[in-house]
Amino acid sequence: MIQDKELTMVQAKMMLHCDAFKTTRQDLAALPIPESMGTRHKPIPHIDFIEELDGVLKDAGLEVTTEKLGVTPNGMKLFGALTISPCLLQRSILNDHRRAGQGFALAYRKANDQSMAIKLLAGLKIFVCDNMAMTASEDAICLGRKHTTGIDLRGELQKGIHTYIGKQQRFVTMMDRAREYKLEDEDAKLIIYDAFVNNVLPGNRFPKVHRNYFEPEPEWKDISEFPRTLWALHNAFTRECRDQKPTRFFKATEAIGGILRSRITMEDVPTADAPAHHDAMAADDPF
Repeated sequence: MIQDKELTMVQAKMMLHCDAFKTTRQDLAALPIPESMGTRHKPIPHIDFIEELDGVLKDAGLEVTTEKLGVTPNGMKLFGALTISPCLLQRSILNDHRRAGQGFALAYRKANDQSMAIKLLAGLKIFVCDNMAMTASEDAICLGRKHTTGIDLRGELQKGIHTYIGKQQRFVTMMDRAREYKLEDEDAKLIIYDAFVNNVLPGNRFPKVHRNYFEPEPEWKDISEFPRTLWALHNAFTRECRDQKPTRFFKATEAIGGILRSRITMEDVPTADAPAHHDAMAADDPF
């Protein structure tokens, strides 16, 4: 694995507060192979799932930069939260649309006791908890599949990952437009006012968002380098979301994204090439 200090936009959070605990690949590899619970049930060893996902990412020119794993005491349920970036040593399907620090995050959960299907989410920010909560900033479901005998795990993972990448390429185009979208001061103030009227963030954050946008610290490159733009305003808001609880955090970032999406023309933004739509996918435009 590599560490990329530029992946500041990408967040992968995992909370284990029920009965699961942190684990490692080495410990997962030592777990016994689970037995089938019926003629149509196909248990997938956790380590096999992880290594299959690794292979799909590698084939796409991507690699894991950080990884958090959790497992229940009986070894049946697995939870994971990862950050992903283009591999610098080979061509990536993100290269044509890459920007500094470009990457994304993955969250997944699976169980070998038929208590839940395999589910994998992708987004710039993801959250997974052992109480079964899962959230992604774009709510992109890459995989939602039961452990049945006919499952083609690698094929399912490939469809999901490539479909999300197609959407993320469009997101990069939208980011570029937001950086070029100039705002008059009165217009920016109106957007801030409307956001707080609609309870996007607690009211006491109003002066902070205003100050973030109009008087940013020089080291806040995501704002100071794009002054008086839609991108700067977006980041002025998201800076005040970072200490919110996960559920509030994702609701706030989605609402902020909705406010900004309404300002950018969508019709003439080309849709990136991607595999055919996958039944497990359900996502809005990520920006």
